[in-house]
Amino acid sequence: HYYFDLNRDWLALTQPETRGRVKVLQDYYPLVFVDLHEMGSNASYYFAPEAVPYNPHLAKDQRESLELFGKNNAKWFDHYGFSYFTREVFDAFYPGYGASWPSYYGSVAMTYEQASARGLTVKRSDGTTMHFRDTVWHHFVASISTSETAAIHRKKLLDDFYAYRQSAIQEGRSEAIKAYILPRTGNTSAVDKLVAVLNLQGVEIMQANGAFRSSGRPYPAGTYVISLAQPTKRLIRTIMDVDVPMEEVFVQEQERRRSKRMGDQIYDVTAWSLPIMYNIESVASSQAVQGDFEIVNPVMVPPGRMVGGKAEVAYLVPWGTLAAGRLLASAWRVGLRVHSSDLAFAQEDRRYPSGTLIFKVKENPTNLHANLSRIAQFSGAEVFAVNTSWVIDGPNFGSNNVVYMRKPRIAMAWDRPTRSNNAGATRFVIERQIGYPVTPIRTSQLGSANLSGFDVLLLPSAGFSGGGYGGVLGENGVKRLKEWVRAGGTVVALGSGAVSFLADEDTGLLETSRENLAESEDEEKAEEPENGRVEGQILTTEADYLKAIEPDQNTPPAAQGVLLKAKLDSDHWLAVGMDQTVHALVRGSDVFSLLKLNKGRNVAVYLGPDQVLASGFLWKGSVEQMAYKPLMMVQQHGRGMAIGFTADPNYRAYMDGLNILLMNAIFRGPAHAGQQVGE
Repeated sequence: HYYFDLNRDWLALTQPETRGRVKVLQDYYPLVFVDLHEMGSNASYYFAPEAVPYNPHLAKDQRESLELFGKNNAKWFDHYGFSYFTREVFDAFYPGYGASWPSYYGSVAMTYEQASARGLTVKRSDGTTMHFRDTVWHHFVASISTSETAAIHRKKLLDDFYAYRQSAIQEGRSEAIKAYILPRTGNTSAVDKLVAVLNLQGVEIMQANGAFRSSGRPYPAGTYVISLAQPTKRLIRTIMDVDVPMEEVFVQEQERRRSKRMGDQIYDVTAWSLPIMYNIESVASSQAVQGDFEIVNPVMVPPGRMVGGKAEVAYLVPWGTLAAGRLLASAWRVGLRVHSSDLAFAQEDRRYPSGTLIFKVKENPTNLHANLSRIAQFSGAEVFAVNTSWVIDGPNFGSNNVVYMRKPRIAMAWDRPTRSNNAGATRFVIERQIGYPVTPIRTSQLGSANLSGFDVLLLPSAGFSGGGYGGVLGENGVKRLKEWVRAGGTVVALGSGAVSFLADEDTGLLETSRENLAESEDEEKAEEPENGRVEGQILTTEADYLKAIEPDQNTPPAAQGVLLKAKLDSDHWLAVGMDQTVHALVRGSDVFSLLKLNKGRNVAVYLGPDQVLASGFLWKGSVEQMAYKPLMMVQQHGRGMAIGFTADPNYRAYMDGLNILLMNAIFRGPAHAGQQVGE
């Protein structure tokens, strides 16, 4: 069980249950969709209209219809004396909710929330007792009321649905963005997956049969094109646009609330652009695209291929796609030996990227060709047969820059203090998307477990209650972990809570620290009281007042699910197979200091203040503090190493653009472990 929140998965369709529901909805296109939920026991009942902000790609008549359903529900709740609330907490901004996604085919979609009885009865804070039968009654009345509203307004709902889809076609022809162009280059696994995900959601996909030009730029055959002149235009825009803005009035209100240290009203992430999360190129075209195209129904993993027949010397697999990772995982599982080049190299007819896998014919079984042919087919990878090891540029196959990729044995901390959603997503990505086994071990048992049978230990993102990892492992467990790393183990921290543990002075595996809120140079430090008194202040403006009540030390404001852009150190083996930049989804208030050069390497560092924010909403001042801070770090200890991702690379299993960095950490880390520092 991977602990997925299926109510956040409607955007990326990572889970089969979500794909099944989306298929059924497209079979029937119900005009009204209600997602019935439960919430905390001390609440009452919630129904539409939703809270602000609204997604700007919702149509005006959809928002008007929410009022119709809300008013009829209120009438019946008043009749029975049920308490309820509307327009608070639950918004209609993020498109990945069950109560959001149906809106983008033209439905009126809503969430209803009932206070939970947590069993048969619950004693609430106001002294009343709520029974399970009450919760059933409330949901039943709301459901029948909703059906009544739909019946009364049947014609309006049908007319609105038709107008929604017809107007989408017209808007797609007239708006500034008329098509999205996705070149099938670079990480082709991510490109193929993205168009398949869109196609499963009813989007029409075209693929170029030959090379073409658009807006003066050439594109190769195989490029995907998505015209916006189709009924799913609004869905395409909300998934593909670089940014979906929140209303300015709402943003200003959140800044006002923050200035008074009041909680914000942002319910979920503020950025979800799939091309950015997949780290692929997506070109918004201002004109309709002309060329020789055919409508296609792409699949998540197209079959791979063997190029060049049967090899005499080696088979080469270019690194940089999830398909190559799947092939590597499967090759290990059938006992093949594989090497990999830390540097790019070239032969007469082709250039191969850093990280390219090398299967030497003489070091593998005689059925190597048959094995790789079979694995390439289902993994989607490209395999090139070569009859010489001679290169015209870069390292030869026998160079020290070519490492032996030993099959890693991977363990993973499970249960407390890990965050279940993050731990589950990590295990899902490795086991189901990459196809490699992971051994989960309860964190409380890691302190006494014999880790010598493992090469890699994954620490998923964790909370700080109960002392975090340090509190669960205990002093002896931390000591044993450090000894295991020095003996050659690779520990990988996946998120800020895990990085904080490795950075703790008692752990000392990553010499970084969480930062306080950065202050400007002219900020005055508060004086220590002397004889119970401090120096007097004269406050002349409200800004002076607000500053005077700020704590002396403040944590940075929490990022509300934004996509930040980072630059990679292309000289480091952890960045092989990657483009120069990558994106991460950042949540929370943790900002980490950089590793010094004499301690380790900052493999991925966020860009400067003018470029770091790729999508979403970030508080004033936060952009400047996040700039040039680490996303990925590595520090060597003895024969092993600690690798830290300050943002979870597996968040909700839809950060596909970080798959290569994850595989580099868990697969290449053991290949580079074992050399004593200073040797």
